[in-house]
Amino acid sequence: MKIVISCGGTGGHFFPGLALAREAGNANARLLLSGIHADAQKKIAESYAIEALALPPMPIWKRHFFSFLRGLAQGYATARNSLRENPPDAVIGMGSFASLPILLAARKLHIPVFLHDGNARIGKANRILSRHAKLLGIAFPAVNVCHCPILECGMPVRQELIAQTSLSREEALAKIKEIFGVAFSADAPILLVFGGSQGAAAINACVPAALAQYGKKEVQVIHLTGVGKLDAVREAYRNLPNVHLLQETTSEMAPLLAAADLVISRSGGSTVAELALFGKPAVLIPYPYAAENHQTDNARYYENSGAGNVLLQSELTPETLTERLRFYLDDEVQRKSAFAKAKALARPRAAADFLAAVAEKIN
Repeated sequence: MKIVISCGGTGGHFFPGLALAREAGNANARLLLSGIHADAQKKIAESYAIEALALPPMPIWKRHFFSFLRGLAQGYATARNSLRENPPDAVIGMGSFASLPILLAARKLHIPVFLHDGNARIGKANRILSRHAKLLGIAFPAVNVCHCPILECGMPVRQELIAQTSLSREEALAKIKEIFGVAFSADAPILLVFGGSQGAAAINACVPAALAQYGKKEVQVIHLTGVGKLDAVREAYRNLPNVHLLQETTSEMAPLLAAADLVISRSGGSTVAELALFGKPAVLIPYPYAAENHQTDNARYYENSGAGNVLLQSELTPETLTERLRFYLDDEVQRKSAFAKAKALARPRAAADFLAAVAEKIN
């Protein structure tokens, strides 16, 4: 089966698309990339020997309407030519309006269209495009409706991460020491904190204050601050007795997730899927400005499954976060229960299951 995957825009749409392409095999998949990050994403795809084509820029329509229309027209023409020259068996759209020119071209050429959505709330672009799709794969149970059949298959996640979900605590700690030069004790709890690729000022400010209130120096901390935020967070940890590792960001998430006893993070679709893969109890603080508040829906799914707890940013204070630290870190039985419930949500075969469903629909 030959497929074209339409993705772009944010990493939350691109990286699951890349995971699907890698699962399909380099010879069977190519990426058509739209959005303002297309050129950078093309380089990432090509580093995995996956063919990729960057379409003309198409900025967010609400901010640059006429530039959006120009990019849509140019992207449609480029995508149509590419699909006509090398027609695939199916085109898969990974959500966002960045996929619009490719999927419109596929429909014009009568190529079957499939969609995937990485959030519990199906996005506006996918809801519109679902009228012309054979199937929509979703990462979590959907809280709203669309106009085509739905398959709850999970979120495609990069193969390297899935391969490391079996890391033991000791193996994870050894990798952390090797990569970052920090030796954590296997006998004390580890708290992992991150706010997404850009970090989160509210989380960065609140976590050190909550740790000070919590007052248990044996808790060890790994905190990813986001680019440009390291110095301010380092200052906040200066007077805390807790052993800590502070980094702006890292591509080595697997040992950090494997070692953590509790995670504090945002609740993007990929993040929630990765937490489930590693079975991590989590305090989820949804990004309050996410489109249609979709991160809150993701977080509620995790919470309702018993795997974590939702703390809205409007309610985030050192006091409310300290309560969550006590709830999980002071109660090993609670942590073990959340671990088992998180693991039950894991979908390591998401990419393979979705591609199998696509193949079945076109045969």
